[in-house]
Amino acid sequence: MKRVSRPLGEVLKERYSEIAAMYRAIGSMRNYLKVNGLRNNTLVLYCGDNGAPKSANRTAITVQDEKGSVYEGGLLVPGAIEWPAMIPQPVVNENIAVTTDIMPTLAELVKQPLPSRPIDGISLLPFLKNAELERTAPIYLQFQPERVFGNPLRTISNLLCRKELFH
Repeated sequence: MKRVSRPLGEVLKERYSEIAAMYRAIGSMRNYLKVNGLRNNTLVLYCGDNGAPKSANRTAITVQDEKGSVYEGGLLVPGAIEWPAMIPQPVVNENIAVTTDIMPTLAELVKQPLPSRPIDGISLLPFLKNAELERTAPIYLQFQPERVFGNPLRTISNLLCRKELFH
């Protein structure tokens, strides 16, 4: 497969246009919910894409590494939950959550049992109710670089304990 190369300015212009379009769409949805009296008891969840490449000329970055790595720079993403009935005032919660937490959270909200198989995530509902809670269960990630980079190494990282295993 031939790799396409474009000037960084073109790539960034496209990314910023996509972000602006997303903001407009989310704003339109939030306005619709407000105008129609649905905002208070509607959960709106947003999580971004993971990491940015070094070529994006990042500044003031305080995390290790970049997109495509198992370090913070490749994994941490912005996330926001808006749900006025449950979260009446803006709050910052420093706990790490993963997208595998979404299903257990929604299942608990609608009082449905989880499937009878191993589930990697946990419900975030206790953290939404009490921002002071700390997540103590580790989050395990399996990264298979050979699927992305053609590298046979397999890396597993535990974000909370900062342990790494290579095999």
